[in-house]
Amino acid sequence: MLTSDHLFRKRAEKDRAQWERDREQAKKDRAQAELDREQAAKDRRQTEEDRKLLDAMIDELIKEKLIENRAALTSLAPDDTKLVVNGKAQPGSLHTRFKGKYLKGKHNHLNFRNSGGSRTMSS
Repeated sequence: MLTSDHLFRKRAEKDRAQWERDREQAKKDRAQAELDREQAAKDRRQTEEDRKLLDAMIDELIKEKLIENRAALTSLAPDDTKLVVNGKAQPGSLHTRFKGKYLKGKHNHLNFRNSGGSRTMSS
């Protein structure tokens, strides 16, 4: 027959084992949180780079008189084969220049939409 002291020790052993599992899980959770923070920092840097790239492209579109101002840009889709601004394909020479200047590395294509005050971009 089990005594209350024996039951108490068994319960204490189970509690201790659970505490160890909880401690190990907390350690894993902290490590994952650190990885998540690092990824968030990388994402913020990438978003800033993308924003600067888009701003430079829009400035050049204005300079080339393809759009009157930033608000006039409703869509921009440069890729490896063409440059489309507000739904209209642009001349090959302009595409070649944009491709050489802006579509490098990770940025081999871009899709920008500006509709009803909502701006979306993917690259």
